[in-house]
Amino acid sequence: MTCTTFLSQILGFLLQTLPVALLAFVPFGQKSLRFSRKKLALFTTAGILVLSLIFALGHLLLFRPSDAYDQFLRTASNLYMGFSIFLFILFFWFSVRTAAAQKVLILTLLLHYSAILFTITSVVLGVLQKPPYHGPTVVYGTETTFLYLLQVIIIGPVVYAFLKRVVKISLPYMTSPVLRRGCFYMVTTFLLYSLCVFSLTNYHFYYGVSGYPVLFFLFAFILTNVIVYYMFFSEVHLEAKNRELQDQLRTFDEKYRQISSAVAESRRARHDIRHHLNVISVLHREGKEAELEQYLEGYEAFCQELEKLPLSGYSSLDSILRYYIQRAREDGISVQTDLHSLPGNLRFDVIDLTVLLGNLMENAIDACRKLPADKDRFLRIWVRQENVSLLLQIENACPDDGCGCTEFTDGKAFVSTKHSVLRGQGLKSIRIVADKYGGSAEFKKDAGIFTARIVLNIP
Repeated sequence: MTCTTFLSQILGFLLQTLPVALLAFVPFGQKSLRFSRKKLALFTTAGILVLSLIFALGHLLLFRPSDAYDQFLRTASNLYMGFSIFLFILFFWFSVRTAAAQKVLILTLLLHYSAILFTITSVVLGVLQKPPYHGPTVVYGTETTFLYLLQVIIIGPVVYAFLKRVVKISLPYMTSPVLRRGCFYMVTTFLLYSLCVFSLTNYHFYYGVSGYPVLFFLFAFILTNVIVYYMFFSEVHLEAKNRELQDQLRTFDEKYRQISSAVAESRRARHDIRHHLNVISVLHREGKEAELEQYLEGYEAFCQELEKLPLSGYSSLDSILRYYIQRAREDGISVQTDLHSLPGNLRFDVIDLTVLLGNLMENAIDACRKLPADKDRFLRIWVRQENVSLLLQIENACPDDGCGCTEFTDGKAFVSTKHSVLRGQGLKSIRIVADKYGGSAEFKKDAGIFTARIVLNIP
């Protein structure tokens, strides 16, 4: 065995295994991993490099160019590859902290990918080499290594994008029944694929039949797998949309109830004014000056408290803000407002305003509640009209956990701590409302202050 052939065994083993192993961690967020991604990449690369060196050394020690050796090499290589896969599965299982079904699903997807790479390489080699085919003297010849490199370059980015943009987004929405069903789909198709390809490739390679029918069959089976993937992840996407709609309906219902409560409170206040006037009138007629003065002082304090609430002149906006400002003050949160006068005939949908302001104010109040009572818990509201746009900015105190965005972002960097499935749903709803009116929603967290900036184009 030449030095070039020895190095080819190392490179071929690495190209067949390392890219697939690194892809296994793509669908998981950092919180689901025991180690940082850099450490995982380092451990995985080092481990597979050691396995590839052992594989190449085994070739060097056992190299015997004969038919008997070729058959032994095929069997020994398959067993060693199976052992290497088993070791990686143990490492992967320990390194990822998620449900077992999620791990099985990802591993099965990657086994699909590995099997397809292996089969494509084997079939293309069978087509390129003239029959009869007697098996390789070494596992990774020049053509084999080149084919694996070519597939990693062409197919690797596609698989990476699929894992990151489809699987990673879908995983949080997969309930246990969905995961079990997905594992059943993937494992079944993998077993059928392996059985059929193994039978056909062995028949073609051993009996010298042209490899083109096998290549056609391989393409048909890959297409079938793609259809299965599409059907399964479409089902997951549809379920996620249904959950999202249900969550939004619950949000709308809650916000409507809160607005109805605020409106009812306003009506009660107007109704109570008549009773106040009656009491004042009676006390005046009866000449009870001291009691009248005491009553007026109490009522004046009540009115002053009402005057502190924001008044922009836009009743829909004011009703929602009054409700949440009152809630904030009841929780000991200081509220500062800077509201410019707005036209009373703005044609924003009251449901949209409810979703927008409700999510903003609830997030702000919840963040303040997490602070100790001796901390400065504050809420600042700024609203004004600029030309044809309504501008809103809300600042609130929040726990300083040392991580945040120093620049304004669209909010995707911030995830919800209230829901394990619907992450960041509140900020997403805010962005949806802003997009509906051709505006924008930006968020920033820095030094214990969370700031939300909203721009809505006036209808």
